[in-house]
Amino acid sequence: MSQTIPAHLDILSPEDVLAAIHHTSTTVTVRGLTFAVRAPTITEICELMARFPDLLELLDGSKEDAADKGDAILHLCRRAPAAVAAFSACAMDRPGNIEFERALLSKPDDFRIDLAAAAAEALFREHGTLQSFFGKTVQRLQELGLTNVSSIIFRILDSMSTTEPAAQSQSPKAKRTGGRKAA
Repeated sequence: MSQTIPAHLDILSPEDVLAAIHHTSTTVTVRGLTFAVRAPTITEICELMARFPDLLELLDGSKEDAADKGDAILHLCRRAPAAVAAFSACAMDRPGNIEFERALLSKPDDFRIDLAAAAAEALFREHGTLQSFFGKTVQRLQELGLTNVSSIIFRILDSMSTTEPAAQSQSPKAKRTGGRKAA
């Protein structure tokens, strides 16, 4: 006896699922060329930051002023052009493609700077700040019961924080009393 799957159920193969899932992209125009950029995934950001720690300066969305973000891009283009190219390659859906990154480095400065700005804007538009991106990820991991992984991300967030770690770890009462014990 053959079992028939009801028509209202769509059973997809793992490959079909992957083919159906896409990144959110934004159309940009740079030097008269129109193309899509997307925000990097958490995996891609972690890989980029491991390769290029200087990227934290660009990805730190705590600077609200657009001029500051532009300054960070210009600064990184001078100090760490390979990091900016890797980030831009990721935004163009070529994460980890070293040949593509090298090809980007050979392009004119104005194109690379505008592309990096569009890539950063895609990240901030989709995820807010980098801290909020990691925060959302931690929340999802905790919902799945993956507390060990989420604690690793908390350590990353703590290292990104501009406040003193000691002040964060004190209890509210210790903060009020300045760390002194009550007599």
